[in-house]
Amino acid sequence: MVRCAGHLQALQRQCHLAANFSGSVGDIQVHLQKIYGAEVSSSLISKVTDAVAKEVKA
Repeated sequence: MVRCAGHLQALQRQCHLAANFSGSVGDIQVHLQKIYGAEVSSSLISKVTDAVAKEVKA
């Protein structure tokens, strides 16, 4: 479970960085595919970016 948490944190950081340069879920998907070879659903990206945005606003 700890390993998954680390991966989730890395995904959150990458979604946050990707959102800063584009704001588009599609652009974030392309970024994650290019950098990690990962296919991530648009719904997961939206959930993660929403969570990150809440943390940033807090």
